Amino acid sequence: MMYLRDLAKLTPAGAWEWDFLSGAVTWSDAVFRLLGLEPGSVPPSYEFFVSRIHPDDRRAAEAISFMAHSGQTLSAAFRIIRPDDTVRWVTSLGEAFHDESGKLAWASGMLIDVTDLREAQFELATREARYEALVRANSLGQWRASPEGEIFEAEYWCEFTGQSEEEARNFGWLDAIHPEDADAVSATWRDAIRIGCSTQFSYRARHRTGEYRWLITKMVPIKNADGSVREWVGSSEDIHRWREAQEALRINEERLRLALEGARMATWDYDHERGHITRSANSTDIHGMGSGPASEFFARIHPDDRSSVKRALEAMLETGSRLQILYRIIDPNSNLKWLYSSGSLLRSVRKGSNRIIGVTLDITSQKMAEGRCRETEAAYEKTTSALRELEERHRALQGVAGDIVWSAGPEGKVADMPEWREFTGLRIDQIRGWGWLNAIHPADRERTRDSLEHVIDERSCQVFECRVRDRDGAYHWMRMRIAPVLAQDGTCREWIGACHKIKVVLPEKSRVLTDAPRDTKCQDSAAGRLLPWQIRAARAILGWSARELAEASGVSVSTVRRIEEAQSHDARMFAAVRSALEQAGVGFSVTPDGRRTVAPVHGIDERPDTNHLSAAG
Repeated sequence: MMYLRDLAKLTPAGAWEWDFLSGAVTWSDAVFRLLGLEPGSVPPSYEFFVSRIHPDDRRAAEAISFMAHSGQTLSAAFRIIRPDDTVRWVTSLGEAFHDESGKLAWASGMLIDVTDLREAQFELATREARYEALVRANSLGQWRASPEGEIFEAEYWCEFTGQSEEEARNFGWLDAIHPEDADAVSATWRDAIRIGCSTQFSYRARHRTGEYRWLITKMVPIKNADGSVREWVGSSEDIHRWREAQEALRINEERLRLALEGARMATWDYDHERGHITRSANSTDIHGMGSGPASEFFARIHPDDRSSVKRALEAMLETGSRLQILYRIIDPNSNLKWLYSSGSLLRSVRKGSNRIIGVTLDITSQKMAEGRCRETEAAYEKTTSALRELEERHRALQGVAGDIVWSAGPEGKVADMPEWREFTGLRIDQIRGWGWLNAIHPADRERTRDSLEHVIDERSCQVFECRVRDRDGAYHWMRMRIAPVLAQDGTCREWIGACHKIKVVLPEKSRVLTDAPRDTKCQDSAAGRLLPWQIRAARAILGWSARELAEASGVSVSTVRRIEEAQSHDARMFAAVRSALEQAGVGFSVTPDGRRTVAPVHGIDERPDTNHLSAAG
C-alpha cells in the first residue's frame, strides 16, 4: 500500500532474533535484502552475518556479541559488504531477554540501513574541515582602533569594501554594513568598548562589487599595566560559504524534522505469547498509549473494527502472511483516529514465542481529507443533477411558453436576450436596455413600450401583439406575454417574457389594450385617475405626439412628459389631459374584475390602419 511504500523509502529496516541456547538465528525478509540476498537463500547465522561485515568494522560484531551476552541494550553501527561489492552502513539495535529462570536466553532487534545518514554526516564533517581551513586561509586582515573604538588602521577593510581610508575612519566603516545588521553590530561594538572585553560577531558587509558577504570579526583589547585599554586590535574573516552551508544544512534538517513529524510513525513489537506490546516513545502521541498489555490496545479499537483486526492478526500467525490493515481507535481523550499498521511475523526457534514487529502510521488527516473529497464529489454530483433537471425544465418551459423566452431586470431593461438576438439578428450591444424594441415594427413600437411600461408600473401580467422583424428583414406577428417574479416582500425581482408566432391577427379597431388579471394588492385604489400607461396608450391610439396632446390639453409639453413618467400628481393637469383625450375619441374604463382598459370610441376619425399589413410586413 501507499503508506508502506513511503515508509520503506524512508527507513529500510529488518528484524532479527538470536537464540543464545541453541545459537539459532532468525531474519526477516528485509534483513536478507539489506545484506543483498534473496530471502531464504542462505541459512541465517551469526557467523555468516559477521562474514558480511567490513573487515575494518569486525570489532562491532564482537561488541554486539558481548552486549547481547551481558544483557546490555544492543547498539552498533558498521559497514556491510554485499555480494555485488557495494558497501552499506547499517545500525543494529536490539535488546537481550531472560527466560523464566532469569538466565539470558535470547535477543532480538532491528537492522536499519543508515547509509544516507552516514553520508550526510560525512559531508557535514567534510564541510566543517573545509571551514577550518578557510578560517586559516580567509583572514582578510587586521585592524586597530583607539581605546574609544575609533578605527585608525584597516587597509584590508578599504580593499574589501571599496571605501576610502577617510570614509572608513572612526565609525564610518559601519556604513558598509548591511542595513539589517548595522544596529546589532554597532551595539555589540560599543558594549565591548564600554566593558573592555574581547568579543566576536558576524554580519553582512558590502563587497566592492556590490554583493553582501558574511564576515566574522574578532576584537581584543590591549591593556596597560593598570588595566586600562591602550588600543583595540582584531581581524575579520570571510565566512560567506560557511554560512551558506549552515543555512542549507538548517533547511535540510528542518525538512527532515517536518517529514518525520508529518509521517506520524511509531514502531511496535507484539509478543503474542505474553500478550504484551512494546512501542516506541512517540507512540503515546499517535496511539494515546505507550507500551503495555495487548488487551489495552484491543479495548481502544473501534468496536466496528475490532473483529477484523483480530482476524488479521490470527491469519498472520497461522499463515505467516504480511500484516497490512486500516482501522480506527478511540484515544484516551475520546478522539477518533485512523491508523495504518504494517508488520512482519518473526518466527522464533523456540516454540510458542512468535512475535510481530511492525510500524503504525497515523492517517487520520488523510482519511478526513478523503471524506471531505467524497462529500464534495457527492455535492457536485447533486448540483450537476439539479442543473441538468433545471435545464430540462427550462427546455420544456420554453417549448410550452413560446418561440422566444427572455428575462429582464426589475425596471424592465434587459442585459441580454440570446433567443431574441438569434431571431432578429441584433447584436448584444443593440438590445441592451430598451434597444431590443428596435426590432419591433415602427407602427407598433411606441404602443408596445407603453404596454410594457404599464406592466412595470403596476407589476401585473399582460398579453399583447406586435410585429417583429427577423434577421432577414421580414416581419412576423407575435403574441407577447410578460409576468413579474415577485420577492417575498412583494417587490419585483425580475420579469419573464415569452413570444409566440401567431397566424390570425385581430383588426386594430377590434383589439382592446388591456391588462390581465392580477393580484388586487397591485391595484390603484384611485380608479378615477389615469395611470401613465393609459395616457401613453391613448396617445398611441390617436397617433398624437406629446406636443399635440399638450396643445389639445392646454398644458406644456414638459407637463405631459412628467405625467407620462409618473412625476406629476397635479389633479388639474390630469383632468385637462383626460378631457382632451376623451374629446378626441378615446374611452377609459374599468372592468368589473378591476382591469383598466383604453379603447377608441365609435366615431373616432379614421386613420390609416398600418396593423393590417401582412405577416411579411
